[in-house]
Amino acid sequence: MSLRALMTGVTGLRSFSSGLDVIGNNIANVGSTGYKASRVTYKEVFASTLRSATKTSNPQQIGLGVRTGSVDQDFSQGNLSSTGRATDMAIEGNGFFVVRSVQQGSANDYLYTRDGTFTMDSQHFLVDSSGHNVMGYGVVPGPTGLVIDTTQLVPIEIPIGVNSFAGPTNTITYAGNLDANAAIAGTYNTTSQVYDSLGNPHTITMTFTKTSVGPPSTWDYAAQIDGNAAVGTGTLAYDVDGQFDEAASTLNPVTYTIVPANGADDMSITPAFTTTTQLRGEGTMAASVQDGYSLGTVNGFTIGSDGIIIASATNGQFREIGQIALATFSNPGGLVRSGSNLFLETPNSGLHQIDVPLSGQRGSVTSMYLEDSNVELSDEFTKMIVTQRAFQANSKVITTASDMLAEINNLIR
Repeated sequence: MSLRALMTGVTGLRSFSSGLDVIGNNIANVGSTGYKASRVTYKEVFASTLRSATKTSNPQQIGLGVRTGSVDQDFSQGNLSSTGRATDMAIEGNGFFVVRSVQQGSANDYLYTRDGTFTMDSQHFLVDSSGHNVMGYGVVPGPTGLVIDTTQLVPIEIPIGVNSFAGPTNTITYAGNLDANAAIAGTYNTTSQVYDSLGNPHTITMTFTKTSVGPPSTWDYAAQIDGNAAVGTGTLAYDVDGQFDEAASTLNPVTYTIVPANGADDMSITPAFTTTTQLRGEGTMAASVQDGYSLGTVNGFTIGSDGIIIASATNGQFREIGQIALATFSNPGGLVRSGSNLFLETPNSGLHQIDVPLSGQRGSVTSMYLEDSNVELSDEFTKMIVTQRAFQANSKVITTASDMLAEINNLIR
């Protein structure tokens, strides 16, 4: 009698023991943030051929047992849970957060995770629970201010309480009325506050002088800043209905070299008068909006679905300071786990493709939420019952084969 049944039963015990290991690990990680469940599949071991197939008969083959075929990862979406923490993030859709150890430095050292449990370290960098830097894109000077630079990955920094910013006045918008009954050479003055590039306040006084009755009626303007004459004058024109006629007007920016010098850039302010009027009545012309602001310190931030981080400051201003990056792979199942909810790239996963959220096949980022484990306990318990029964059945095969061998031994007596 062959011992084949004994060894076949052993392969079943080994395989289903491994299957229980996978199930147990899934159940253990049912509360792990961003955890992705695994599943085990089984394959038969190559069969022993007793007789080959002929034209008139089928082959006779006896299997040699079972082996673990694969342990695959399930990257389906997990539920999102609110945390109320601004540094927590979840991905809805495809993609992984990119992190890197502060001791590492090349693209090959990147790690990938769905776990968005992030905090800030002592240097105001965004890090995961293991201290890895969260990677993204920083800001660089652009034609109209700071812009996000998506050409280079950098550690995300959120400088709360550290960085400050101010902004110069570039545009000032006026609203109100100039008295249509004013005499030629009659004047009207209005004063408002503007800011230089360092956030220092300055006082601008605009003087409007009526130059013609028209039509169109015209007024010349000139400016003083801090009591000193500024360069740049212009002419405002109004039609027969008292409405501002931009085509007939000449608008020039007001430029000023700060006296005494304080280290700030020269000021250049473009005035706008689109909504002003010239009607009979009291002059009410005044600045309604200007885009400069004084010094402010970063005191908070928000993260949009596109991963853009917008800092808020004590001066009421907002500024983009960075953007979260997401990585995708042609075969996420080829990633290898490295512990702490982290994955490593492998040849079978394909090269990482890193870009901003909502680009390509990448999902969106949801701030103040975390992604739950995608383990389904009901499924795992069902698999555990099946695995237990299969293990018991294979052990029964071994005991039965052992009993049969014992019977053969008894024949010798």
